[in-house]
Amino acid sequence: MLVLLLVGATAQSAEVRIACGQSLIPFADEKTGKGLDIDIIRAALRAVGHTLVPVFLPMARVPLAMRDAKLDGASTLTADSGVAGAYSDVYVEYRDVVIAPKGQLPSPLRLSQLQNLRVVGFPNATLYLGAEFAAMAKANPRYSEQQNQLSQVRMLFGHQADAIVAEARIFAYQMAQLRKSTFTERPFEVDTFAAFEGIPYRVVFRDAGLRDTFNAGLAQIRQSGELAKIEARYSWSRSPELASE
Repeated sequence: MLVLLLVGATAQSAEVRIACGQSLIPFADEKTGKGLDIDIIRAALRAVGHTLVPVFLPMARVPLAMRDAKLDGASTLTADSGVAGAYSDVYVEYRDVVIAPKGQLPSPLRLSQLQNLRVVGFPNATLYLGAEFAAMAKANPRYSEQQNQLSQVRMLFGHQADAIVAEARIFAYQMAQLRKSTFTERPFEVDTFAAFEGIPYRVVFRDAGLRDTFNAGLAQIRQSGELAKIEARYSWSRSPELASE
């Protein structure tokens, strides 16, 4: 069945337009057209003869992308996102954490302990991080979300936030950018709290047949080892600046 899918997909090769978040470096970089998410999706589609055309949108608009008939799908969505469509197999997992100045928050941390603090999340964090986090954010008038995640990091180190919530690899990348920048905020020691389960993300497609074709390509790059090589390019052992090489 897999062989038939691959042959059929190759015979009908096409460009596949997928909505991607524009501020998700190192997962997606609008300037380079690369990133962990994009590289995986591109490789899976290429394995079955298709070409990825990433369409970059603000992260808050990605769940709305399926309203645009010109798009074939949207990336970085969970199975319970509420977006209608054909969901792929899991292609990547994000590891979100709470980051705060060293020694300012208790360990172990309960999310309810953030309720009276200035907490800055990422777009739609309350939709992705579970009921406990959503309840904290709803009850916290000082909770906000920041589209630009470098700005989010600057708020932490500029003492405009008591804690931020970010994906661990995104935070590491933005820390490196801040150190290289001319901004006045300078990094200081922080505590990182693994307060959330890993979040498995999928691509949602308008067409179930294209979803099945993508899944076949994803299985192929996983079996061949190409997926592992892509993930290794973005591992903790490498500098974020080198991740897209």
